[in-house]
Amino acid sequence: MKVTKVTSETCFNLLVTGLVDLENAYELKGGITHPYPQNLQRALNQLALLSLRTNQPIIQSLGQVLKFCKTTPLINWPVDFSQIEAFPIDELEEIYLLENIPEVRTTEYCQEFAQDVIESNKPGLLQREVYTQIKNLTLRYKTIEEKDTIYREVREFLARHAITTLHERVSFKLKCKAKPETVEEEIFNVVYTHSVPANKFINDKIARCKLCGSLVTMHNDTMTCAVRKCDFNISKKKKDLVNFINPDDTVKLAAPDIRYYLVSPSVPELKLRDQAEKLKCKVTMWPGLDSYDLLIVCPDGYKFCVDVKDWKSASGLAQKCSETGFPMSDIKKHGIEGDKYCFVVPDAHKVNKPNYKEVFQGHSDAEIYYESELIELIQSHV
Repeated sequence: MKVTKVTSETCFNLLVTGLVDLENAYELKGGITHPYPQNLQRALNQLALLSLRTNQPIIQSLGQVLKFCKTTPLINWPVDFSQIEAFPIDELEEIYLLENIPEVRTTEYCQEFAQDVIESNKPGLLQREVYTQIKNLTLRYKTIEEKDTIYREVREFLARHAITTLHERVSFKLKCKAKPETVEEEIFNVVYTHSVPANKFINDKIARCKLCGSLVTMHNDTMTCAVRKCDFNISKKKKDLVNFINPDDTVKLAAPDIRYYLVSPSVPELKLRDQAEKLKCKVTMWPGLDSYDLLIVCPDGYKFCVDVKDWKSASGLAQKCSETGFPMSDIKKHGIEGDKYCFVVPDAHKVNKPNYKEVFQGHSDAEIYYESELIELIQSHV
């Protein structure tokens, strides 16, 4: 039996992913029920052990953990999370993991750390199964162009439709090149497993963000998109960015894994696509069956091969990029080479952590740009 060494990092990884799972369970069941999510229960056990090791007061219950997450910045926890290499040490005094209790609502920090953990470890989560199923839809096609078309159609539909109506699903199946019954059985029936809870309605209707297709709810008298990084949340004209849907049994909500780990990461990818296309570039999403995120061909023919990464941790991202890089053998096989290969992070990281790039470059030789920097580079080829 494999024994996992208990460290502050293993504990924190379990804690943030467990809290996200708890928020999802709370949304589905309307409260906290037993058993707790597996990762959260393991985090509780490790918190107790680490507290004992350092002669700190033992955190003994979920109630205590949730209170710490809501009221105590990470710098003041009885467990020394500052030893985690990937942490922005200078920000620990500002990092809380929950926005409110007893209704479980994780902070943006918690969600982004959880996404880092998921992408880094690549466990057997639902979104990995869905990616595999999408690729399976392409097996009967011969050319990479045909395969990419199918993959791109299905992947973008899911990314744009965290909430979907029966009419939208039927219309997509009719125009998609893949077999409709296969899309229904292997994709839609796996992805769209939830209904929108009535307590999430706004004026008795389901509110959907026009920018990213995710659920919009009312929080502290303010409309909020479920994807925290969506530009909806900083807009001053939110009412213009909402579609209202009449609730019925055929309106479906994507499973939590899909919303957190497929829809949310796709938001900056699709935003960059839209920006590049405004500059008259030809953009291909997820070429070579997702060998990387965007192939951007500028008006003068210069090609950027781009992987968008929205990681909170600059050093953690640097380590991951150094380990994996771009899959050059697949890229050459599929004929999707470019002139420049680079990683891109949203500008929000520059605002929240001005030395983000410097930290990354201190741990990796990979080429990295902020989103706005890449747009400037593209403009030089227009």
